[in-house]
Amino acid sequence: RGVRGTVGMAVASVEAAKHHIEEEVICLRCPGCRKVFFDFAGCMSLSCGNCPCCFCGYCMKDCGSDAHACAASHGELFMTFHQFQEHHKERRGRYLQEYLGTLKPDVRKMLLKEMQGTLQGIIADHLNARLMQEAR
Repeated sequence: RGVRGTVGMAVASVEAAKHHIEEEVICLRCPGCRKVFFDFAGCMSLSCGNCPCCFCGYCMKDCGSDAHACAASHGELFMTFHQFQEHHKERRGRYLQEYLGTLKPDVRKMLLKEMQGTLQGIIADHLNARLMQEAR
């Protein structure tokens, strides 16, 4: 393989990684049916509008028919929408860091440069700043 082949493979790896981050890290999904959800009514015991799954709004674990015990074990059972968003910015950031650790350094750097605008406001600001510094 020449330089072109190596660059092409890196670009393909970046696109695959970007897709994974957009679909599996950024999106909040029901752990039962994988449908993306946006609603939050204040209780961290969540239920899917698409399937019978009840899941924890903290850890996103499928809890069968009732997620109240799991949610209460993580902290407050009720929170504001802003608190919910902030919790998931931190959670996404942790998952993103874990995933980035699996990538080759050149792919990671290219990916971070490409996703700079996408990650703003999606993950915690302190982590976003650190990752964008790394992309330079």
